[in-house]
Amino acid sequence: MLQQALHIDDFCRDCVRIMVLLHKRFPQKSTLYIEDIIGPDEPDEFGLHSPRHLACLGAALWLADEGYLRFGQTMQQQALDEAVLTHKAFLLLSAAAPSLDLRRGGEQTRAFVFEDLLREASSETLSRACLDFLAADTGISFAVK
Repeated sequence: MLQQALHIDDFCRDCVRIMVLLHKRFPQKSTLYIEDIIGPDEPDEFGLHSPRHLACLGAALWLADEGYLRFGQTMQQQALDEAVLTHKAFLLLSAAAPSLDLRRGGEQTRAFVFEDLLREASSETLSRACLDFLAADTGISFAVK
């Protein structure tokens, strides 16, 4: 069984939430607020965000660096402005994902499965689904059997 650090599980959950949120808005460019992904965060007395908030922002920026989303600019450390899925991410999310669908018969899109997993799945199952998504063009599979 695959054992992972908590920060990798958080990273995967953040990536899945970001992808689902942008897929729902596709092709519209929109502001992607970090609070919409992980909930409210109050900066400390020095104006610094929590490590969890910064990790989620880091996940969003990593997705952009790796070609899954585009954005116009960061809005301080609060949001990515004009965020939208890339062509690659849209196609991967729209593709059938039967190996990830644990509860329903037939083929579902990855986006649909991700939404389902966010509601019902364990961190390990969600992380494996996210890693499978991120490895889609490498030939490596982390899919839940």
